[in-house]
Amino acid sequence: FRAWARRRRHARGKFTPAETVQRQAWSHAEHLLGDLLRRQTPATIRVWDLIPNQGEVFFSDASATYARYYGRDVSYSRSSTFAFGHPAFVLAALGASAIGNASRRSRAESIAREQWREHQSVRLVVSNQRLICQVGGQWLSFYYSAITAMYPEVEQWTLICQFDSAPPIMLHGEYIPAASVITTLMTHGLEALEEHPSLQRLRNATESLPDHHSRLTSGKE
Repeated sequence: FRAWARRRRHARGKFTPAETVQRQAWSHAEHLLGDLLRRQTPATIRVWDLIPNQGEVFFSDASATYARYYGRDVSYSRSSTFAFGHPAFVLAALGASAIGNASRRSRAESIAREQWREHQSVRLVVSNQRLICQVGGQWLSFYYSAITAMYPEVEQWTLICQFDSAPPIMLHGEYIPAASVITTLMTHGLEALEEHPSLQRLRNATESLPDHHSRLTSGKE
């Protein structure tokens, strides 16, 4: 029923504030992809509290949710039980101790296993060289040249990047489709914008384009 009511509301042109932000962000990603497919350099912005590298330009500055994927080394203490008396009492005491140890071990294994951690809202700046996240008051740079695998799931508003020497990063939010477009361009090149299956829904809004293209500022190697 809720989905039906939402579709009817949307058909009447009525959207919640959050839905309006999503629509605007999606439209921005469509226009960004269209400009790039037409070989047009996208608009840049100033980010005054970040010092750019040589040749670096910034494309967006927005909020996103952030997480990292890794495991932990966790220790747990085992309890030893000494009991005497009636056999039933001894068995019950030893059983309770074993259950407690198993519970602690299970909890430690759950905490230690690889999983998404550090979930938080961050400020995300996208440049032609890197993704930059302000995490806990500190700027962390994720250079495109260091990415070994990337998964831009724009319809889920999510981008996952893997690295050789750092835990994977997951970014989620309204402006991640646009960040995914830039990341795809800088890691795979212009041709990927025309071919990557995860960008298909964004490409549906673009037109056929000429073969010539203008140079984009190169990223950091």
